[in-house]
Amino acid sequence: MAKVHWLTSPLVLLAPAPQKEQVKRQKMKSDKTKSGKKKKERDPSAPKRARTAFNFFLDEFRVDYKKTNPEAKGVVEVTQSGSAKWKVMSPKEKEPFETKALQARAKYQKDKEEYERAGGQAKFKLRQAPPRPPTAYFMFLGHFRKEFKLKNPEVKGIKDMSKEAGAKWRDMDKSEKEPYEEKAKAAKQEYNRLKEMTPEERIQATAHITSGKIYDRFM
Repeated sequence: MAKVHWLTSPLVLLAPAPQKEQVKRQKMKSDKTKSGKKKKERDPSAPKRARTAFNFFLDEFRVDYKKTNPEAKGVVEVTQSGSAKWKVMSPKEKEPFETKALQARAKYQKDKEEYERAGGQAKFKLRQAPPRPPTAYFMFLGHFRKEFKLKNPEVKGIKDMSKEAGAKWRDMDKSEKEPYEEKAKAAKQEYNRLKEMTPEERIQATAHITSGKIYDRFM
């Protein structure tokens, strides 16, 4: 009887590579939106959006539905049944759930205001890393945008403004661009300074900037 060489036998599966790749692809897919863009990382301490009247109704409906339909599995069936019932309910029947939703919205708004006063999403991002500093062109664009709006108050959108700004920037000589280059250099130095800090040090160093716009003083 021939001996099986485990390292060379075609029957041996060294590792479930396809399965690992599938898990990896699924994770990468979950990190993106339907349009393919990377999802924004959300601050876990940020207040969650207020629940709707239908959400509150569905909580109660789900309990009753499972009692009368113990064989039902998953959430699709119960949600569809709940939605159908919600559509035919009278305003009077919906009122208790509307009241709960109103209270939830008021609490969410209060929590959101407190969260934003404490730094909000900008503070959360800052703990991970300082935002990228603006370039010389972006510095110039900030000034150009103000002038453009004063001269063209009737123009809506940014397409025409961006086109004119780009053309003007290309026509500017080195001496005209120098002030913006210097501002960008100063912002880059601030970025590098903050980058070397710990998250706690960054938060403390920028505590006086309530707008979250760290590089505004260089603009």
